[in-house]
Amino acid sequence: MTQSQRASFLRNSASNAGFFALAALVFIGFTILYTRQFGIEQYGAFSFLLNTVTALISLGAYEGFLITHSLTQTRSKFDAFNRRYLLFNCGLVGIAAIAFAIVTGRFDLLLVIPVASAIFLDYRSQSSIAVLITNDDNWKIRACRTAYQILLVAGFLVLRYAGIALDHAFAFAVLTASLTHYALLYRSARGTLPETAEDGADLDDARPRILAIAIASNLATVLVLLLDKLTIRLFDAGGDYNVGLYFLFFDLATRAEALYLLISVPVTNHLFTRARAGDIAARDIALMIAGSAVVGLAFALCGHLLVPLIYDVSLSGLAMLPWLFGLYVAARGVRYIVKALCNATGLHMTLALSNWLVLGGGAFLLAAALVAGGGSISIIALAGILTAAHLLRLPVLVGMLTLRSGIRENMKLGVA
Repeated sequence: MTQSQRASFLRNSASNAGFFALAALVFIGFTILYTRQFGIEQYGAFSFLLNTVTALISLGAYEGFLITHSLTQTRSKFDAFNRRYLLFNCGLVGIAAIAFAIVTGRFDLLLVIPVASAIFLDYRSQSSIAVLITNDDNWKIRACRTAYQILLVAGFLVLRYAGIALDHAFAFAVLTASLTHYALLYRSARGTLPETAEDGADLDDARPRILAIAIASNLATVLVLLLDKLTIRLFDAGGDYNVGLYFLFFDLATRAEALYLLISVPVTNHLFTRARAGDIAARDIALMIAGSAVVGLAFALCGHLLVPLIYDVSLSGLAMLPWLFGLYVAARGVRYIVKALCNATGLHMTLALSNWLVLGGGAFLLAAALVAGGGSISIIALAGILTAAHLLRLPVLVGMLTLRSGIRENMKLGVA
């Protein structure tokens, strides 16, 4: 890594850390206030909606599949891509809207239409993220997402205090936050692009095949994220209190997981740069795996010692929950490493197959647990299954580092 590359990496990482800390503090403050004010059961209902939307947003999260293509080269390429895939995104959001209504069991148009609109805006934001990933100022991605997260929880809380029903307060808050997020990203991305590409800088267009692989990969991710939500809605999971506690730990784990997310852009950029020089940065990746384990352990300890005190909840009968989610946090760190390495080296099919491996493993374990439990499942078992499924990515990562290739495809190394 050159001095300039190291400075860029550190600058982006530090900026991302600052915005992440701000968003995390606001969200944790919201969870404490809302849980104590409205109860853990009501928090569970809010989190159920939020995490379902977050899962469905992943269906159109194809930014990593675009970074090695000419989308990132000029404004005209960027604009042409956005026009070309408008109908594509419309089709995706139709699927997402139907899925949201089915998973949540809510068919209220005043909820579904604003939520679908918010998801559509997030799909349209992906091309802007793809541009910013390859830019030295890629910290702007985290800055825009921080604005989104703060607007969402602040708007929702204000509306709830104003007496607006939970569902409708959520719908208006998520739409307002998504609209702001899209506008900020689009303006930032377009402002970084030149009118014309430098000589010799043209790359192949992002063809429909690349987007098809992305959607296949993302579909597995979405289904994995929806497994626990569908299980909780369709089967006996121990009552609203247990479900609320499950979602509280899930959301806190997501905040811890954001430690990986905040550096995922500079890490992808770093691995992309190293791959173009013919190196896969194996030592750096090994350090990232060790770091994920440390973060997971820290989360488990804090969850066990602090959550009952801060949130005024009881872990009676659920003492394993923070430890399982700590292991989940570590497993999600591996997920971000796999994604960054695959996107940086062009292993699109490998990324897709690793996501389907997690889905298949999780679905099998979940089905076995439901059969053994006679149609009911404990929150502890659900958290354990979720964690075990995500850990299936670890052997895939080890194989890529050992063989310097993906699953029946070669890394793009040394490609200028």
